[in-house]
Amino acid sequence: MKRNLLNQLMAMTLLVSIYALFNVVIHTSWLLKDYPVFDNDIHYLESPPPVSFGYLDFSVKLEEEESHLMPSKARPPKPGMTTEETVKEKTNGLRVGGEEIKSPNEKSTEQLKILLDAITKPTYFCSKMLNQGGRTCKLVPDGDKKVCMDEGIGPKRDSCIVYSIGIGHDFSYDFFMTKYGCNVFSMDHDYLHSFYDTNRMYKRLYMASVRLGTMIEYRTVHDNIENSTFTYFYRPLDNIMYILHHENANLDVLKIDIEGDEFHVFEDSIFKTDILERTRQLSIEIHLEKFLVKNATEDIEALARNYTRFFVGLKSHGFELAYYEPNIITPVPLVKVLGINFPVCFEQLWVNRNVRPGEMPVYEKPIRHYVKQLEPKDKHLIQSQ
Repeated sequence: MKRNLLNQLMAMTLLVSIYALFNVVIHTSWLLKDYPVFDNDIHYLESPPPVSFGYLDFSVKLEEEESHLMPSKARPPKPGMTTEETVKEKTNGLRVGGEEIKSPNEKSTEQLKILLDAITKPTYFCSKMLNQGGRTCKLVPDGDKKVCMDEGIGPKRDSCIVYSIGIGHDFSYDFFMTKYGCNVFSMDHDYLHSFYDTNRMYKRLYMASVRLGTMIEYRTVHDNIENSTFTYFYRPLDNIMYILHHENANLDVLKIDIEGDEFHVFEDSIFKTDILERTRQLSIEIHLEKFLVKNATEDIEALARNYTRFFVGLKSHGFELAYYEPNIITPVPLVKVLGINFPVCFEQLWVNRNVRPGEMPVYEKPIRHYVKQLEPKDKHLIQSQ
């Protein structure tokens, strides 16, 4: 009797162990499937992965021609391809935000097409494109970023510096770049970031509670929904690099997602420095949300020109567009302007083939000491009420 009970207990224990092991395999297999292990050979993504929008009821026929609704790498232009064909509608079923913006001004239409071309027409072909980080949102990949590993452009293993600015709470990209051997400096600031124990982060990953701005400042924002206030702390990029002893260093990757502030931060701050000349790759999310404003007071031609000026600035600092894809994991994925549907947000990767050599940083103290210097000194101001 006792032996039978013991045998049954052992059998149940074995079944539970097998079930637990099965769950571990199922829930961790994505690590091996989607993300290369850098301790061995580097795995390259030779071309963009096929895109399926079926889960979002976004029925789009995948064709060979380029479109602002499709991910795109640089490729030889097709004979006879016109801008009209490039920006034609392919939006069956996907929500379009706001009212359609119309204008009889032909210059407005032409300027909008110039803007879309600047966003969606890569000019540099990266032969070794690597997909890093990300998660799944509504069964669709979200938050993953591209890194070009071509010689002279790719991060230098075990000596690379990566800035990841505006991370939210997704450290997946940052973590996998540390696996490659980069020192990754992650930055963002809200009331939750203050609870992170930065001393227990991943090896080579350094988190600072600070946002990217154009000057050193505090901004207090009231949340009407939560009926609370929070004071955010900002620093300009050149100040951040000075504190981290990177003022003369190369940035291997500058990753920025600052929810629409990218335009004025670059124009009022970054473009006025030599940081981009020392940066190999810029991974950035672009937000065109001003087109969503109902009855926008800005002239469409002027709005498109203002947005375009940002991309012209990147090119003037030596950058070439290597990859773009629309980001449709947003409350309002599309906007319709002058009869053209296009996404509100885009992911882009820019590369600099003529980067100016910098100097390796010298640290007299542990790196975390310098990272803490980035954070606000007036802690009593940084609190939710």
